[in-house]
Amino acid sequence: NFIQSTGLIYRLEEFTDSEKGKVYTEIGIILKKFKKYEEAEKIFQTALEKDSEALPIYNELGRLYVKQRKYEEAEKVFLDGIKISNDSKGYFLTSLIKLYHKTGNHQKANALINKYTNKTTACYDSFCKACYIYLKDVKGIKEAIKYKKIIQQMNKRFYV
Repeated sequence: NFIQSTGLIYRLEEFTDSEKGKVYTEIGIILKKFKKYEEAEKIFQTALEKDSEALPIYNELGRLYVKQRKYEEAEKVFLDGIKISNDSKGYFLTSLIKLYHKTGNHQKANALINKYTNKTTACYDSFCKACYIYLKDVKGIKEAIKYKKIIQQMNKRFYV
């Protein structure tokens, strides 16, 4: 076992569940970087067992699933992240629009854009940028510019 062989479990039993979740998440990221995807997946699952409210775990696990081409699992994890997040939906929305773009799931991509393009999400720059790129690639530059103008108008109203 990678964790035991590196001594990373040293005194882990003394940590809170939230702290354990963070430690396991970091270990999972390291494993992912070394392309030990199956081990990373198990570690991220353990991290979720320890702290099911930690948004970075959902993000990392979902990104791992995308890397493994486990797109349905990735979508589920990103949607779960949206459900539990209050103000941090932007990360998951961005990951979802990129996933739908990558897999050619235009129906879900359009539904996501329609549902989350509003005065609140206009501030999610990464989501809006990903939507713009998706629209440009799939529907053409005119639709992308139209979307960008809508976002700009929403931002003006929001910040004024």
